[in-house]
Amino acid sequence: MSDGRLALVDVNNQMTADIESPVSDGAAALPDIAKYRGIAVGEGAVWITDLGNSVIYKVDPQTNAPVMNIATDVFGSGGSIGIGEGAIWVITFDNHDKTLTRYNAQTGAVESKIALPQPGKGVVVAYGTVWVTAAKHAELYRIDPATNRIVSTTTLHASSHIIGAGENSVWIAFEKDGVAQRIDARTGVVIATVATGASDMESDGDIAIGGGFVWIITRSSLIARIDPKTNVLAGRFQVQSGTVVDRRLRYAAGSLWISGGSIFRVKAPE
Repeated sequence: MSDGRLALVDVNNQMTADIESPVSDGAAALPDIAKYRGIAVGEGAVWITDLGNSVIYKVDPQTNAPVMNIATDVFGSGGSIGIGEGAIWVITFDNHDKTLTRYNAQTGAVESKIALPQPGKGVVVAYGTVWVTAAKHAELYRIDPATNRIVSTTTLHASSHIIGAGENSVWIAFEKDGVAQRIDARTGVVIATVATGASDMESDGDIAIGGGFVWIITRSSLIARIDPKTNVLAGRFQVQSGTVVDRRLRYAAGSLWISGGSIFRVKAPE
């Protein structure tokens, strides 16, 4: 996302298309990094949270156009969004961000409001489960989408919103301490704590899983790579000096993709 537009990139020839999204006065008053904090793909669409407008946009990848708007207050949670199990899952302001709201992916209707023990922050849907991190407590909540109930709480290294899923696990980065944790997706048990050396007091980086590794980027563009076969750090590298990159990271088509003044495709080091 950049200035109200969603960039569509063809990884074969890198042709791009811009998909314009509505921009309200509220959204226009915020810098880009604050407007569109959450973006996710699933249930046949691309989903974007607009914090300034308090809306989730559903974009059809076939027509390259928004097809539905869901009004919801996700500002406090920073717009983190989980997609899966036929639904959209976000932390909403109800009871001061202590509510996980489930919306139907086809109609946008509210299907459930799930009370959380503490205000939530990061959300991911993976392995038949919805995972939510607490905003200021070292807790991870595991929610069964069949019952819309919390089935377990995992004590973490610290609080964090940087959460991802892959390699049959949920991964959480704690950038203030340069640490990541791996949680078993079947049991919710912490199975590894890895020192990454990728620390940043702002704690506003990202995590991606792909290519046989777990990747963590910091606000200062330092990228750490974890080998999930051994649960140890497999190296760190800095994005090329002088390159104006941001701190949103994904892995696809054999490359790392990083947001910034442009969309940067970075060949992962051997």
